[in-house]
Amino acid sequence: MVNQIFVMAGCYAGVMLLTIVLISAIFRGFFWSYIKVRTSFGKLVMVKCRNTLRDYFTVAKVEENFLVFKYNKLPKRLALVPNIFYRCLMVNWVDYDETKDALTKADYSTVSGFDSVKFSDLLTRALMRPTVKTQFETIVIALLVGALLVGLASVYVSYLSYQDTQKLIPLIANMKGTIVSSTGL
Repeated sequence: MVNQIFVMAGCYAGVMLLTIVLISAIFRGFFWSYIKVRTSFGKLVMVKCRNTLRDYFTVAKVEENFLVFKYNKLPKRLALVPNIFYRCLMVNWVDYDETKDALTKADYSTVSGFDSVKFSDLLTRALMRPTVKTQFETIVIALLVGALLVGLASVYVSYLSYQDTQKLIPLIANMKGTIVSSTGL
């Protein structure tokens, strides 16, 4: 008797699981995003991303008057304007147009298009870009490097000549002694 109850409960669970898998496959990601927003009790917002080919859905969070969500696996941050949200299926929604890169109202009119993450990245790239030297700066640097090389070469040559001079001093003293002794001076 107990085994029959477990078999029946297993069959019902299998049918429910198969139904959930089919629903999530048919709706292409909408189902799990909706469940996530619905169970957040108003903390998350459903974003309808309008594409030229098809619409898809993602989950967003409102932080400091910005809408933050993942777009192509990268964080996106758009400024919010009043009266942009609407209610549907008992959750808050907002529309995002990919071609305009902006939040839109339900009638497809664009209301916001500033992406602070994107512009922050652009600012960082602008500040960290390599500087381009002018031709005058290049000539001055080349002359300074050349003068440094000439200076190092002259120091090296004078060192070698000093070493040679130190070797010659005993020879000159020896020659002076032989010259003096042979002439008798």
